Amino acid sequence: MAHFYPAKRNHTNETLQKLIEVLDIPRSYYEQAEERYKSVYRHLIRDGSKVQHMNPDVYLQGSFRLGTVIRPLLAKEIFDLDMVCELTALKDSFTQEQIKNLLGDEIKLYAEFNNFKDEAEEMSRCWRLNYADKVGFHMDILPAIPESQSIIEILAEVLERNNVDPQLAAKAISITDIYDANYKTITTKWPYSNARGYAAWFDSRMEVIAKSIRKSLVEMQKYAAIEEVPAYALKTPLQRAIQILKRHRDLMFRNKPKLKPISMIITTLAAHAYEGEEDLADALHGILDRMPNYVNKTSPWVVNPTHPLEHYSEQWDSKPELQLQANFWAWHQSAVQYFEQIQLQEGSQLKGLIKKGFDIELSENTNRSVGAAAAATPTIYVPQSARVNIARPNKPWGK
Repeated sequence: MAHFYPAKRNHTNETLQKLIEVLDIPRSYYEQAEERYKSVYRHLIRDGSKVQHMNPDVYLQGSFRLGTVIRPLLAKEIFDLDMVCELTALKDSFTQEQIKNLLGDEIKLYAEFNNFKDEAEEMSRCWRLNYADKVGFHMDILPAIPESQSIIEILAEVLERNNVDPQLAAKAISITDIYDANYKTITTKWPYSNARGYAAWFDSRMEVIAKSIRKSLVEMQKYAAIEEVPAYALKTPLQRAIQILKRHRDLMFRNKPKLKPISMIITTLAAHAYEGEEDLADALHGILDRMPNYVNKTSPWVVNPTHPLEHYSEQWDSKPELQLQANFWAWHQSAVQYFEQIQLQEGSQLKGLIKKGFDIELSENTNRSVGAAAAATPTIYVPQSARVNIARPNKPWGK
């Protein structure tokens, strides 16, 4: 991959920062998402709730939790708000179906009490609430129970061997899936996940920079304490790079959205590949360069680092007719080539390239400000090394 120092790198970094201003969502959207999942929590713990005695624990997962949400590509698209509702129960006392229906009854009541236009919708693993407002949310609520202690102990050993904090194993959960063979049977064999463990691992990948940002936000009195700063407020180079890569993917698969690489694959590989770069251009460069190193050479190709049995790339194997694995490599190669081109362009050529890759128009003022940042020093171009061709060149929770 090409290297550009220092003017071209500065030029690229300024351009990408301007792009993020357009791709990012308002802070109020994050706050609204937080209020909505807290509202569901208050409903579940109220007097009379069927699950109150099961100590419901409700928390965000996915891009809203990680701070990597981007604006939908099309105006008619909506935001996916993913959350987990973890109930205190044992696998030898309930079937998946019983847990799912217990929570489902309460989610249906929530929709009724809050005058939703549509009833709560049952998906394969979760319950969906559709919000009819100008923001355009739907909330997917995944029923779960804590993983059994015996499995947590085994998982902790596996994580330690993989150089992942073994304490994250304690956050593992068992989840429901109507297509699972044991859905109606009392058994210890449930589908699994580790949403909280994953979020903690993701946070650790940007820990040094995040610590500095949190401290600054507290000093500026944006938040009262470091622990109160949410992930979405950090805006680290890792989070920004993921947002940019997701938008590039969305454009590439605009006419075939079901064939695109899912966000959890891109997010996981980017987090693995990130090495603490402090500016966005360097982070994006490094992530794309190292990302292939973290795709397993055999199936399972991409897994949850805090629960290796959770297989984010499972459809690469289960739906070979869609060629999803080949699509991932085609997207990666396209992204590498595209971001190398960005570093070479200025002026109208840069505007055209941004429009092509992001469906975003840069204003003349934006172009001038970006160009000025790169004009202070001469360009040094180091030619790229030979490219290696890879022969094997959508959403978690199976909704």
